[in-house]
Amino acid sequence: MRIFFIPSWYPSPNSPLTGIFFQDQAQAITALYPAHTVGISTWGQNDERMLLWAKKPLQSLQKLAQKPAPQVWQDAPNLFTFFQPTFTWTRKIKRGNIDEIIRANEKNLLHFQERVGKADVIHAHVGFPAGYIARALSQKYNLQYVITEQMSPFPFPYFLRAGKLIPELALAYQDAKQNIAISQSLLQDMANHNAPRLAYVPNLIDEDFFQVIPKEPAEKIHFFFLGRMVEQKGVPVLLEAIQILTKQYPNVHFTLGGEGEQKLAYQQLAYQRGIDKYLTWLGELGRQEARSAFQACDVFVLPSIHETMGVVLAEALACGKPLISTYCGGAESVVTPQNGVLAQVGKADDLAQKMAYMIQNLASFPAHVCRQDAVDRFSKKVVIDLLLAIYQG
Repeated sequence: MRIFFIPSWYPSPNSPLTGIFFQDQAQAITALYPAHTVGISTWGQNDERMLLWAKKPLQSLQKLAQKPAPQVWQDAPNLFTFFQPTFTWTRKIKRGNIDEIIRANEKNLLHFQERVGKADVIHAHVGFPAGYIARALSQKYNLQYVITEQMSPFPFPYFLRAGKLIPELALAYQDAKQNIAISQSLLQDMANHNAPRLAYVPNLIDEDFFQVIPKEPAEKIHFFFLGRMVEQKGVPVLLEAIQILTKQYPNVHFTLGGEGEQKLAYQQLAYQRGIDKYLTWLGELGRQEARSAFQACDVFVLPSIHETMGVVLAEALACGKPLISTYCGGAESVVTPQNGVLAQVGKADDLAQKMAYMIQNLASFPAHVCRQDAVDRFSKKVVIDLLLAIYQG
């Protein structure tokens, strides 16, 4: 089977982790099933070299003059990445150059088919722009396509018009062979907006990379948070909950990983709440650093306001760690009574109670049980087999 991936965002030189789960999926397909071939279409998604900003005209002119050349990488005998550089700008002007972006993907598709033969299916990752692009290529070349949606919350406000999905998104879903949601909550949200032919397939984790390692008993219970320092992740609620928790349980420590525009404000908030001594701020973490932090903690906590899935929850689980999250949508498809607990969104007192419960009952969540749950539901073969069944169905 020949599968053509169109990811709406993808790792780039300036953002190496953005969209890495799309890359993981392609690599897993080709590693597990060498008879299948995957081509990944890129045009400069979230690549600073290809983003033009009206507020930075001189810099944008320099980018125009230094446009990189098209490239093809053969990452494995059956895995190709195609780069057809195309500039992107605000959607207010020519819809962000979407017509040229479609042409770039068309060139990538033709290069892929020249190498390996006609594509059997296009897999668009996220409804816009990838689903919109896939639909255009599908109509021109008589190809089937599927869409995996990741949007959180669903839908973004600018994808609504008079309470309905804009045509670019609605038509992409309407003509897709299958619309895949990465959580049960997202699936229901898509159904509520009339997306047809829905299926649930979560994002996968690399269970060979995220492993359980022995952890020496420590004096303090160690909680770990990993996420962007933005409103969505609920960090202010976490800080308030820590203030509540430490009045009764001072023998704890919290490590926070991630960067974002709100990080300094959150650090100042922690200082104002008098909880600095309980916190370590790690900043941006690479994959190996994130794995080490998962393995070093006792409990992983993600108090998000909304999530489509929260793949970090599954990664922590694969490292044998119990979970605390919120009823934020996607977390309910990962957290179970056997691997963790859920708190009410935005309720610091409830989050503090759940953290206290975990301190009292940590032995009830053994590492091997958490790990096995992650493998059973989110490992590479489990997820890829679900996808292949959809491609071939």
